[in-house]
Amino acid sequence: MAKYSDELKEAARTLYMKSWTPKDIAQELNIPPRTIYHWADVGKWASLLPVESVENVIARRIDQLSRREKKTALELEELRDLIAHHVKLMAQRNKHAEKLAEIQAQKAAYDGEGYCLSSAGGEPEERKRRYKKNDVSGITPEMLDTWAREHLFEYQLHCREHKGEDWRFILKSRQVGMTYYFAWGGIRRCCHYR
Repeated sequence: MAKYSDELKEAARTLYMKSWTPKDIAQELNIPPRTIYHWADVGKWASLLPVESVENVIARRIDQLSRREKKTALELEELRDLIAHHVKLMAQRNKHAEKLAEIQAQKAAYDGEGYCLSSAGGEPEERKRRYKKNDVSGITPEMLDTWAREHLFEYQLHCREHKGEDWRFILKSRQVGMTYYFAWGGIRRCCHYR
């Protein structure tokens, strides 16, 4: 014969489904907590519970603790900690919501080409154009060749003409200029292979 009636098991299951802790159920029904844990394992009560967010779980626990008449010091401390954590989570969620709204407002204000759309009809305003950083799409290799002939020094042009040869000795006085030349050469190759 069963030690506990089916009505008592059903009452425990109902309280469990209301997200009561096994310890609280045991106190309410005068049953050992281990028995509640056993029933929950055998009946797979945990799989019947809906998935809740952390904020909802904290709010529910705060509600449970605040309804109790005679709170112990441990329960008061738990209530204080839960309220502090709940406030922190709410502030964090509000902060993220504000940032998301700000980002969406900025995206709505600009079209895909970097123009700011005015409020009067959606016509683009030229003066508020957003430029891409380090955009070299308008530079052609021919433009760079012309620039090189006009601006590079003779030793840099010599290195450019003999770039296929192996050489490794650069005078110390020329090293800064060669660094400048090599940077220019890197840009030239990027524009060429684009």
